[in-house]
Amino acid sequence: MTISQQNPMNDEELRVRVLYAFIQASAELNSLFGLGLKTFERLSHMAAFHVLRRRNLDLNEIADQLQVSRRKVDQLSRLLKDNFFERFIAPEDGEALQRRIEFMLWAQTMSASRLKQVLRDEDPTEVDAALENLTRAKRIVEREGLYGITTPERRLVRDDWLARVGGLTHQLAAVSSAAIGRFVKNDERTFARTVSLRIRRDRLAALEEMYREQIWPLLKTLDAECGDGNEGDAVSVSFSLCWAQVHDLELKSK
Repeated sequence: MTISQQNPMNDEELRVRVLYAFIQASAELNSLFGLGLKTFERLSHMAAFHVLRRRNLDLNEIADQLQVSRRKVDQLSRLLKDNFFERFIAPEDGEALQRRIEFMLWAQTMSASRLKQVLRDEDPTEVDAALENLTRAKRIVEREGLYGITTPERRLVRDDWLARVGGLTHQLAAVSSAAIGRFVKNDERTFARTVSLRIRRDRLAALEEMYREQIWPLLKTLDAECGDGNEGDAVSVSFSLCWAQVHDLELKSK
């Protein structure tokens, strides 16, 4: 019998360790950016409040959930409203729905009413707003009541830093979902792998080519298979893929 079998990890310890793994990743960035512990703590508190606020919990419910006083929650609410972070991240909430709609339109054109039927978990008025924003930004076009993408070569990345950070938020949400599926829900459908390898500098482009020519067409096909009449058999999946040179993280010099 192994040591782990003799001393199985209880639920609380497991969840603390998973959470600590994510906090360590944030701490690495905080050290690299040299923002200091006070900023790290303040942003952590604001994020904890923001997550629950986006779930439409009222302030009293948030206080109970965070196990803090109502006064502390009021303070966090003011910080989030007054801080640049609120203006910076709030648009990403809409961006998530816009990216979802844009992805669906890759496979086929759809009417607004059809989109609302498929996106049953979304507020219809928010779907209308997302369609209006996408059309105004010329990311999609409407012809005879059907919406479609403006160009098949377009990718779901826009060349501005706010969109890039919004995309990062979306990617990290996929990583969080994978962690929850594996460590909390024990969902066997959850899949996560990390591979470390070496690659010649002149072969780095092969990775992007793999995504463009193999992975992206497969994702479009899988999504298209959930078209008319197949929504009942469909599950919403977050798919995330990334690669980067392994960097040594060093403390920012003072």
